[in-house]
Amino acid sequence: MNKRLWQILAGLFFVATAFAANFVYIVNGDGTILILNAADNSEVATVTASGVPGTQVGIVISPDGRRLYACGWMAADVVSVFDVDPTSGLLTMVGGMPVSFPGAQPFNVAISPDSSIVYITFPGSLGIGMYDRDLNPLMPNISTAPNQPHGIAISPSGDRIYVNYTNNDLVDLFTSTLGHSLGGPVSSGGTMPGGSPYFVAVSASGAHVYVSNAAGSRIARFDQDLLNPIDANTDLSAPFGIAINPADSIIYVANNGNSSIAVLNSDLTQNHLPLPTPPGVGSGSFITALNPEGTHLYLTYGMPASQSLKIYDVATYTATVVNYPFPINQYGIAFTPSTTPRNLIGVQKTNDFGLFFEIFNHLQWSDAPANIAGFYIYRDGVQIAVLGGFVREYDDHNIEPGVSHTYEVTAFDFTGTEDSPSTVVVN
Repeated sequence: MNKRLWQILAGLFFVATAFAANFVYIVNGDGTILILNAADNSEVATVTASGVPGTQVGIVISPDGRRLYACGWMAADVVSVFDVDPTSGLLTMVGGMPVSFPGAQPFNVAISPDSSIVYITFPGSLGIGMYDRDLNPLMPNISTAPNQPHGIAISPSGDRIYVNYTNNDLVDLFTSTLGHSLGGPVSSGGTMPGGSPYFVAVSASGAHVYVSNAAGSRIARFDQDLLNPIDANTDLSAPFGIAINPADSIIYVANNGNSSIAVLNSDLTQNHLPLPTPPGVGSGSFITALNPEGTHLYLTYGMPASQSLKIYDVATYTATVVNYPFPINQYGIAFTPSTTPRNLIGVQKTNDFGLFFEIFNHLQWSDAPANIAGFYIYRDGVQIAVLGGFVREYDDHNIEPGVSHTYEVTAFDFTGTEDSPSTVVVN
């Protein structure tokens, strides 16, 4: 089936919904959300989250790209839920007002891979909550008293929930239904009793869990079961936010103490120079976050500054300081989910039919984006196949021995619009 025919048939059976453009969402200290166009980091809009005063820290977009959640920490005690317009990036608050959690101090939020379950940490009083997309409770909150949960992260498979406790230097592991997977929480690796591990992050493969301990000026790494810990304090100064590149090879840590970013290998050795903050660009590095493609690193500052956002090109570590017309301290960052197929691999195989054999190239990928109709397969720049949205592999048959081919896999939506390709060379 050719590309144009697929577009026509898709239009007959589906409502046309184009891929979302790429946007960046940043929560500000005045209770607003700054929306940027990821292509050039130009300001799209600044949204006032009605009824949300004070600091917002946790912000996340659901994996399907349709909902954004922002936690109003400290005095606000609310969580704002927004519908995301996939074309303009603009936000519409669900229900017109945030959901109130009096005295609970909602700090951070995580979403299940299928976008159906919302997990929230409440260091004020409620422990850990599990909700549907509209924040209706799915079960009673899990009490973590006397521990105060702050950071929360979910494994790529959705079966492990990681939470850290800032007042007791601990990290905990739960099942997807918030049952305990361990006998109890374990030390986050900090050197100070009662240290402050504010943030936890899981690698893209799910193999490693990282916890930053601000008071101990250390970062710890565990396996997926919170076993086999290692930790490091090289060039760390009150570490807060953690970012991990898609290949799980480089860790970026925001040093709140000296306004820099530490760049570590995945085993926490320091074979990279720290990324300093130029003079006059604010203080208190807070959140560091990689865009979904892993090409640019964003850094916010938790203290007021006339230039509150810095963006690094990770290929060169050159920095762009973005100057917005309002001096507002900035905190959490969220990105529109990537629509590029991930984890593309290509392997050459052989079918042995006895009297003759055939060489073919096997492609396999994962992480289907939201709102897709299917995938286009290209060999050496020429389209060779159109696949449905549930397919994750393709065999290119009758390959000539000794010939190398470059393959591209792109996702397309119900209008035929393609996103960026994943590429692999098969020899």
